Amino acid sequence: YKEHRPDLVITDIKMPNMNGIEMIREIKNEDSEANVVITSAHSEANFFMNAIELGVSNFLLKPIEKRELFKIIKKFAEVKYLKRQLEKQEQEKKIAQETLRANEEKFRTITTSANDAIIMVNKNGEITYWNPAAERMFEFSSEEIMGEKFAEKIVPEKMKHKMEKGLRFFSKQLQEQPEADTIEMIGQKRSGVLFPAELSVSTVELDGETDVVAVIRDRTEQKMMEQKLRKSEAKYRKVINLTTQGFGITKPGKGFVEVNNALCQMLGYDKEDILGKNPFDFVTPDVEGEIKKQIHLADKENHHRSFDIKFLTRKNEEKYINIVSSDLLDDEGNVIGEFSFYNDITKQKKAEERIKRLYQSLMQELDVASSAQSFLLPKWLMLEKNLIVSSNYTPSSKVGGDLFDFVKIDDTRYVAYVGDVSGHGVQAALLMTAVKSTVNMIVESEQGELKPHYIMNRLNKILTDKLLFKNYMTMILGIIDTEKEEIHYFNAGHPPLIQYNINTKKAKLAVEKGSIPIGWDTKIEYKEEEEDILPLKEHLITFFYTDGIFECENKKNVQLGLKGFVDFLEKNIEYDNFAIIPHKIKKELIDHHYDITSDDFTLLAFKKTSPEKEKSAKKLFLIGSALVNTGKIGVQCERMVKEYFKDEDYAAKVEWVVNEAINNIIIHALADKPDTIILLQIEVNEKVKLTIWDKGIEWHLPEMRENQLVEEAKELAEDGRGIPIIYSLASQIKRTRYDEINETIIVVEPDSE
Repeated sequence: YKEHRPDLVITDIKMPNMNGIEMIREIKNEDSEANVVITSAHSEANFFMNAIELGVSNFLLKPIEKRELFKIIKKFAEVKYLKRQLEKQEQEKKIAQETLRANEEKFRTITTSANDAIIMVNKNGEITYWNPAAERMFEFSSEEIMGEKFAEKIVPEKMKHKMEKGLRFFSKQLQEQPEADTIEMIGQKRSGVLFPAELSVSTVELDGETDVVAVIRDRTEQKMMEQKLRKSEAKYRKVINLTTQGFGITKPGKGFVEVNNALCQMLGYDKEDILGKNPFDFVTPDVEGEIKKQIHLADKENHHRSFDIKFLTRKNEEKYINIVSSDLLDDEGNVIGEFSFYNDITKQKKAEERIKRLYQSLMQELDVASSAQSFLLPKWLMLEKNLIVSSNYTPSSKVGGDLFDFVKIDDTRYVAYVGDVSGHGVQAALLMTAVKSTVNMIVESEQGELKPHYIMNRLNKILTDKLLFKNYMTMILGIIDTEKEEIHYFNAGHPPLIQYNINTKKAKLAVEKGSIPIGWDTKIEYKEEEEDILPLKEHLITFFYTDGIFECENKKNVQLGLKGFVDFLEKNIEYDNFAIIPHKIKKELIDHHYDITSDDFTLLAFKKTSPEKEKSAKKLFLIGSALVNTGKIGVQCERMVKEYFKDEDYAAKVEWVVNEAINNIIIHALADKPDTIILLQIEVNEKVKLTIWDKGIEWHLPEMRENQLVEEAKELAEDGRGIPIIYSLASQIKRTRYDEINETIIVVEPDSE
């Protein structure tokens, strides 16, 4: 029984494990509502009494007739079905009641919290529901108004009949088409105050009757806002028409829907001629694509844009117009139009074009000045009998105020100086030119026992009286004597000299001895005891420089400083060849992320050299500014290789490479370059190594395989004449750029036997 829970139990009295009475007792203990029928042949009164006490539903006496058994089963089945139907109906009734209560609660909550008056009217026109908003709107309580005629209480006397008639019409119409209809009306409060309202009418079925539901909204504030809006719009139109800025509103597919007088005057058209047209109708043909591009590049998120465009007026005059536009958006953020302000900037644009032309002209003149200045400065390399000088000068702008020079007095003496005129640009550059001319004049006129302090005094007197009215100049000037192996110098407020020892790889600042800058005091007398002397040796590199080097800053805005520059030299100079040391230092500064563009960069380096021996394994050849007679260099290189290797074919091959390499650099790398010297170094050992330095344009040798030489010869003729020849003769070619200097290394090996 516990497992199957049958609807009806039919049992006998006598059974093996438990008799029927005991089983019935156990079942009733489990389920008191269980239906049990007993079959038995007994007729004792005490048995039946026990069965009745246990709640047996029926009895069947043996022998059992099938008809009687089916009759009892059918009876119990019908009772079970009716019971289930009653339970189902009871459940449905309960759900319906709960739903009704919930709906009534929702209705009360909605209508109670609504700001609109919600009123229900029956078929007789009597008010059956009146929410709190209606109480506030019409000043009648729900108790006062219930049962009253709708039209009698809420509209003025003269509108009552019309309202009653309207309600009957709407009630009939809404039965056929149950959609709310809205009309404007005049409401009346209990106090007699009239107010504009909006009435929405619909119907509802209650208890088989059709009632009217009226929703009334007080439009007093809305009407006031509409009135203010009309006044504001009139004021806005007046302001827009008074402004000197053009104004227009456009809508997709409609073009201009609103323009002001200023825009009409700007374009030279009447308002009627502009309305309905698109802004593209007025732009010049050459800029229509540009304006579309500007609109495409607009800020899509903020819906704003600003750009300049050319319009064509009715008189075919071109006008530059600045347009500032913003999109008009609906409540969902969709673009429904655009309003724009138009400013005539024709005069401004023409002025900008004039300024641009003047600027271009000025830049061209500065280019000429820059070229002229570069001609006034010494070449980047100077090679003397016992001295080699290398320099690097880069102005912070087209022209700069740094100056330097290396002037030969005689075979053993030279004047070297570096100066820094206060300020930058053209004025400083012109002063630099005057200083250079003055120094040269003094040196040429006083070639005897020149003293640094004497030159400084002459400079201070001449320049201060005639040129340095508002400027001054720091300068360090030295007389280099290769015979005495000393540098006799004077420092007028300039950064101290630095000497770098090639053997120890250590750099050292010179003692800060000297006096104030030139131009500070015309009466100052620079004295001989303020001079100083430094040694001039083959293992010592001497640096003259300006503050643009050590005042440069790295990415963290930390200045290099004088001590930092000394440390930098010790850590970053790899002495393999002196010729391009200033350029390598500049490249290293840039590679270490120092910004050297904020000031003029000047670095002058020199060292003593020994005269080359006649049969030396390394020689330097300096090809002068005219770049002529270059063939003689090839001949000398041929002779050197021939003497060393005793191989005429090898020597001829080296000569060919030298000539082709130098000619290639002259024609292509040094085209239109003012600083057109070339330095060639040849080293002979087991093979020949050629190193060529030039201050030409930056270009790279193409990689080339042997089987490409013939096929690519014509193509390479554009990039460099003779490159295929060099590739066919050399075993190694490498070209590196150090700031403005190109270094080309070519290795030529002897033919294998």
